[in-house]
Amino acid sequence: MNALLRLALAATLVPTALACSGGDSTTGTSSNASTGLPKDKKLSAITDAEAQAACAAASRPFSASEEKNISCNTGGMIAVVSSDAHTDADAQKVCQSAYDECAAKPYTPDVNDCTKVPANFKNCDALVSDYDACYAEHITALRSTFASASYCGSFKFTQAADLGAALGPACAALVQKCPDILKDSNP
Repeated sequence: MNALLRLALAATLVPTALACSGGDSTTGTSSNASTGLPKDKKLSAITDAEAQAACAAASRPFSASEEKNISCNTGGMIAVVSSDAHTDADAQKVCQSAYDECAAKPYTPDVNDCTKVPANFKNCDALVSDYDACYAEHITALRSTFASASYCGSFKFTQAADLGAALGPACAALVQKCPDILKDSNP
């Protein structure tokens, strides 16, 4: 998988994690990064009503500032990948410039349509527990990597080639079962 494809996957997960985690964005705490649906239910069997309830019940795992930092740092990564940076210093400069431009603007989180089951769930026989494990793993990875305002200052040029590392074992297992699952998913 090339770096651009890995970046696209990581960029897809960011808005999914942010938009699908409705609730209070001021606390930044979450002990339950899950859909709240029965763990043994197949994703393909989720009803529209259950999808709506899952979106409504999920707790927002990030504070508002973490959400903005994640969004702006993702923009910084995209800027690095699409730039001609070849050194850590160049990558950090490009990343920081994109971050600063983003941070200067008001932030409004994306909101997914929580009224229906995502189309990519329809043919997926993975269990809710598989999805919840990936979701929790991804929230942890986002917080530890991208939630800091200082991310760009420590960005290494080699990270642009290693973006697939953001996909942990739980998410890799989910993608193995349902290759299209991370495209526009939203409970």
